[in-house]
Amino acid sequence: MFINILRRAGLISILSCSLFLIFANAVCYSHGVEHTEIGGGVLVEAGYAGGKPIANCSVRIYSPDNKDEEFQSGYTGPNGNYVFYPDTRGVWKIMFDDGKGYKRTVNKEISGTGVGIQARYADDTPISYSDATVYYPGSEEEFQQGLTDRNGRYLFSPDREGEWKIKIDDGMGHGVIAKLSVGEDLRITGKAAGARFRIWQKILIGISIIWGFTGIYYYLFTRKKLLKIDKK
Repeated sequence: MFINILRRAGLISILSCSLFLIFANAVCYSHGVEHTEIGGGVLVEAGYAGGKPIANCSVRIYSPDNKDEEFQSGYTGPNGNYVFYPDTRGVWKIMFDDGKGYKRTVNKEISGTGVGIQARYADDTPISYSDATVYYPGSEEEFQQGLTDRNGRYLFSPDREGEWKIKIDDGMGHGVIAKLSVGEDLRITGKAAGARFRIWQKILIGISIIWGFTGIYYYLFTRKKLLKIDKK
């Protein structure tokens, strides 16, 4: 009689633990990460006529709003690439100089800057190479999908104003659903706050795991007892 009670208690413990962890997983999905809204970057490349990239090439960028004052400057990476984040639409002037005689000026039309988010776990580790899905404002229809980069960033170019939804999912129960308010100029006008995993949730999950292991122990213990009784 006592063995049967322990066996049932073990089964109840395992079941309740499983249900709670399912609930905790859903909670973790919304509270275990945080995000920051970011504008989109524009990639420019420096290369010789034969296609060879120019590493460490000087880059100077001028905004459409001010052709005389430098907006940003720097050097290309090993692959000849340089990324900047424009803050307005229009024709941007980009000047390259490798210091060895190569000079080039590019006038690049920026019709719209991208928007997106940078997703991180509660410990600030980026949610890298995870599924990202963008939904149209006020709809569950997918606009775009892809993967976050190694820094947990995902960017897209909206084609209308409204509140866009971005869902990031690492495939292991963690992720974030962010809403970005985009104005008529197709730039972010509002931000949604991220949230961290709360301490009481961690405590409850810990208790649930202990409870679950206890249930497994009693279940296996009583099973052995019942097998011995049957053999007798």
